Amino acid sequence: MLDGDSRPRVSRDTRRLITAAALALVCLWVLARLRFPDAPLQSPVAPVLTQISRPATFADLADQLEEVKGRIAASLVPVPRSARGGSSDEGLAAWAWPLRDDVALLRLPDEAARDDSVLAVDRPTGLGVIRAGSNPAPRRTWEPAAIDAPTYLFASAPTGRLTIAPFYVDGLNAVRSPAWSTAVWRAPDGIRLAGGSFVFNAAGEWLGMALDEEGQSLIVPARALRDRAQRMLDAPGAAPGSLGMSVRALTPALAAATGSPGGVVVDGVDGPAAGVVSIGDVVEMVDGQSVATTFEWRVRAERLAAGAAAVLRVRRGGEVLDVTVIASPPPEPAAPAPAAESGDPGLRLARAARVGSRVVRVTAGSAADRAGLRANDVIVRAGADAAPTPEQVRRQIEAAGGGGTTLLVVVRGAEHLLVTLSR
Repeated sequence: MLDGDSRPRVSRDTRRLITAAALALVCLWVLARLRFPDAPLQSPVAPVLTQISRPATFADLADQLEEVKGRIAASLVPVPRSARGGSSDEGLAAWAWPLRDDVALLRLPDEAARDDSVLAVDRPTGLGVIRAGSNPAPRRTWEPAAIDAPTYLFASAPTGRLTIAPFYVDGLNAVRSPAWSTAVWRAPDGIRLAGGSFVFNAAGEWLGMALDEEGQSLIVPARALRDRAQRMLDAPGAAPGSLGMSVRALTPALAAATGSPGGVVVDGVDGPAAGVVSIGDVVEMVDGQSVATTFEWRVRAERLAAGAAAVLRVRRGGEVLDVTVIASPPPEPAAPAPAAESGDPGLRLARAARVGSRVVRVTAGSAADRAGLRANDVIVRAGADAAPTPEQVRRQIEAAGGGGTTLLVVVRGAEHLLVTLSR
């Protein structure tokens, strides 16, 4: 018979079992905290809710990308083609980051023509500073001391319609570059960023600019870009200088033959360097700074203003010499006529004594551009002519006629390339 309390009774053994289980759980928790004192406490509720929530769809991802794109678009300044060599009615050409209300920076291609909107250009890197329209909206930058945790970054296309490309990194390795005042980040293997792309985080904060250096994609931090741009602005109107020299990489065989521990080998002399520097000299330092690669040489030499004196430490025949070369204004390339009208291959050359002809300028869209020729290439053979002068190169191209092909052997840095130029 049931008494007044009709609730089911729990046996003594059951109560003891429940108490023992609770005590065991408490002991396990205490032991876990002692073994892993720094591990964060986590509630089991969130993982359970995650498992039962609706998974993300492509539409959700597209919406998130559009949100990031909107944040990035609010930070950039559109640049018309007139600032990059085209007419102002050809539409949008590029995007730039505003340094201040009326000045912005971007990467300018080597072949881009310059007009009054271009205030300064850093020749080794292509960084340009231009006049920009008024844009008072605040811009945010992200300047972390290190990026050593997995994260998503976003690269905006440098030209045309604004598009963004997300990419994932486990972290970024900081490396030194002779071109920049701070360390830069090397893009991970397998990630190739278009030169001139602006890189942001998911909050739309600017991290830096993607640039190519000796075949490696780098992300140059915002601070380094601002420092270089300010130096360019602090020297307004300074005419760029030229030492009248071309160099190539010092191979192990050349290093053994010359006894040089490092530097670049002179393979062409013209203008101010003539009579001071000789072909075959190894340039080991410029103004007290080492030059271990051809890119380091470009940084040291191409940032000189016309009239500046450069002290070169060269190794010649086992002897180390310090010589001085005064930079002169580079020759003004004559604007070639449109290829469609005159058949001009779009190639401006200068003599590289006893070596061949150095490419001074390649016109965008020309036959030379389509063949892959670049400024500072050295043509060491044109058809049957070895070490051809600019006139010999021109004659070989003309002899091929319209629709014909000219074979050129080109030295680019440490590479020897076979180029076919077809008109």
